[in-house]
Amino acid sequence: MKEEKKSINSPDDLDKNLRYNSPLTWVVLSLVGVLLIGFFTWACVAKVEVKVSGTAEIREQTVTLHVDRFKSNILEKGQKVYIAELEGEILSVNDGVPVVSSFALPDGEYDYYIALGEIAPIRFLF
Repeated sequence: MKEEKKSINSPDDLDKNLRYNSPLTWVVLSLVGVLLIGFFTWACVAKVEVKVSGTAEIREQTVTLHVDRFKSNILEKGQKVYIAELEGEILSVNDGVPVVSSFALPDGEYDYYIALGEIAPIRFLF
């Protein structure tokens, strides 16, 4: 069945046909808007460090970084290497194998990471 459209002849009829939104609805919508603005501001201003991590083996002052083939393609000379809170750098990359400056650490296996740079989180979206 079709409903007939009612004409509005007086202000009382207008009040009957308009829906009322409570102040709580506007508070929630405002809060969502503020959170979205805050997120996009953070995403444009903040920086996230991009790094490669893995296991390093030190034998007689020679450092061997265990890097998978995919990650070895993004390594370059001069990038910083951090092992046990000590800083070194990649001296060269030969066939995907990085040659690293020596570290004054006892022989053994250590966790390492290589700082590749920083990126703004907004770049992940666009």
